[in-house]
Amino acid sequence: MSVEQASAWSQLRGHQGQRDHFHAVLAAGRLGHAYLLVGPEGIGKRRFAHCLATCLLCPNTDPGVLEACNTCPSCKQIAAGSHPDLLEVGLPDGKNIVPISLLVGDRDSRGRAGLCYELSLSPMESTRRVAILDSADHLERDGYSALLKTLEEPPPHSVMILIAGSEADIRDTIRSRCQLVRFSPLPTSDVAELLVETGATEDPAAADEAAELADGSMVTAMLMLNP
Repeated sequence: MSVEQASAWSQLRGHQGQRDHFHAVLAAGRLGHAYLLVGPEGIGKRRFAHCLATCLLCPNTDPGVLEACNTCPSCKQIAAGSHPDLLEVGLPDGKNIVPISLLVGDRDSRGRAGLCYELSLSPMESTRRVAILDSADHLERDGYSALLKTLEEPPPHSVMILIAGSEADIRDTIRSRCQLVRFSPLPTSDVAELLVETGATEDPAAADEAAELADGSMVTAMLMLNP
């Protein structure tokens, strides 16, 4: 398998500057404990976070290189959504708030379950644990409090990746404890190509038209094709 085929980033479009940033961070051995990825909806922030997590958990690449082999058991577990050291939480379907139970457990297991608790546990298969919190700008008050406690006292060997639409929608106490990484809309040409590649449309002209009006967002473009 070629290096290009094996790349953890082969399915991601754009955001080369952000990739270069994390590559430099790893090369310098200065990986932080928390990052906040901000940018418009539908531009690939979650996919970027997943690619980053894959690189951080892959045991077959140099720790100072932002890459993953995509063939080892760890990479295959991540692709299957079953890696024990990759924790992911986001908005449940039909909800506009991330429930506190997803962060610290429900009433019966409060403080003994949820993302924040699981991140505090020792890694099971990797050298670190990685948590991805999507829609970090949709937490309730208690959720922000739980997240703040974790950010103030980050567990050893852990990395937390928060994803939000805008840094302005994140509380100052949370934002100040994360390293901010801003994302820009995708180029129109990338959106058009992705619409065809993902099967959203078979008509290149329709893809071009939707991409022109989508402001660099795949979500917006797909809604235009399928209102």
